[in-house]
Amino acid sequence: MVLLHDAIAEVSSHGTPRSPPDCGRPPALAPASRQSDSTATPAEIEGRRDAICEALRRQRIPFQLEGCGGEDLLVLGCLRCVPPYNARAVSCENEIVLSRFTELLAGV
Repeated sequence: MVLLHDAIAEVSSHGTPRSPPDCGRPPALAPASRQSDSTATPAEIEGRRDAICEALRRQRIPFQLEGCGGEDLLVLGCLRCVPPYNARAVSCENEIVLSRFTELLAGV
């Protein structure tokens, strides 16, 4: 479904939002992402995050750093990538965005 901004008259929130464990990271990503690359040091993970951010800037793709310490990448508002920033640590419902980001990861 696609909604254009002209078609939206009002946006409201119902109830209180749940606060997932691990600083807002989706629970499905937290265990798998941590187990997939246990040999990487924190410095290597930070370097990989910086390289991905630089690649996103070069291609002028909007992103935000979120979570505790800014370790989660939120790309285009729909794709989330968590440490160790590999293909298994990416979550996105948009398959086109997911495939293009996976290609970007392969080049970093």
